[in-house]
Amino acid sequence: FITEVLSLGKGTHLEHPEDLVISHGEDGFHHAIGSLKATQEKLTGQFNPSKLMTKFDGSVGMVFGHHPENGKFFVASKAAFSKNPRLNYTPEDVDKNHSKFPKLVSHMKAALEHLPKVAPKKGVYQGEMMYAKDDVHEHDGKYHFTPNTIMYSVPKKSDVGKRMEKSKMGIVVHTKYHGNTLQDMKAAYEPDLHHFAKHEHVNLIPNDAELTVHTGANSSKYEFHMRQAEREYNKAHPETFAVVNSQKDKVIQYINRTVRDDVKPSVEGYAKYLLAGNTDSKLKQANAMKRVQYVLDNKKQFHSALSIHNHIQRAKDTLVDTLDQGSPFEQSIGGKSTGGEGYIINYNGYPTKLVNRSVFSRANFLGHK
Repeated sequence: FITEVLSLGKGTHLEHPEDLVISHGEDGFHHAIGSLKATQEKLTGQFNPSKLMTKFDGSVGMVFGHHPENGKFFVASKAAFSKNPRLNYTPEDVDKNHSKFPKLVSHMKAALEHLPKVAPKKGVYQGEMMYAKDDVHEHDGKYHFTPNTIMYSVPKKSDVGKRMEKSKMGIVVHTKYHGNTLQDMKAAYEPDLHHFAKHEHVNLIPNDAELTVHTGANSSKYEFHMRQAEREYNKAHPETFAVVNSQKDKVIQYINRTVRDDVKPSVEGYAKYLLAGNTDSKLKQANAMKRVQYVLDNKKQFHSALSIHNHIQRAKDTLVDTLDQGSPFEQSIGGKSTGGEGYIINYNGYPTKLVNRSVFSRANFLGHK
């Protein structure tokens, strides 16, 4: 199941652990629980081989490196690379391929100029472009930059601030592509960056999560919701996951809507969601009514799945809140202090994102992005 969920081809897709319960049933539940336990073990100083990384959302997802077939250095946006590769070998290529997006052009040209100073002579990588020199502004003794939704701030006199002062760009490298041709390439997390050179013009921002051992108040909340999730799972009807999986796309769409509206998912709310917006034709009304009737006929199963989803999400949120305490950056949205973009736990070789969606995702919905 995991290979299907997190197929690591061009353009990787990460899921929330709680959503795996809806989209991949029992296997999804076990992977979600295992991912959270691995994260908690790392936070409490126990050994766990899983890799925990900080998630960054840059101004552009950047693919770069030396073409596996012709050896030339290129840069490309993640979107252009994953669909119909538009590679940029020269500034003229950037102008031709991205002329409608001035900021993207500026960032591509900065990457094309400076990344060859640090990139290995072989290999294709992906990262998040966090800033170019012109994106950074100084205020109150700090450097600030806003690649996407979140403003990052760091004291000028800190080690990070000193690196920023000398740099021309900042990037987080999180993925390496493997393959002998562009068509064959597969993406893999946890790239070995030891082969990257050091140069003051390129600030290679590490994505290893800054871990401080914690055994505080959040641990009791985490343990409570993990117990509840496992209890709900153990008493769930055997057909619960198959029943809910039959409407998995609609259920996850509904859950995303509840994030925006700041309400707790419920069977009744889901039924109302299915009926909303399906009144412009008799066929749509009839199909919606069939889906609603199926939900009502299997109310216990849908309730169990949503309850498990809720407890896994809340257990995850306590871990994210604790992880945020170790960030080297101050983070804010619209002038209000907030957590970061989240984290990625690579458990058993497959990555899952850990994001407090009730805070961060809602900020995106409300127009800060």
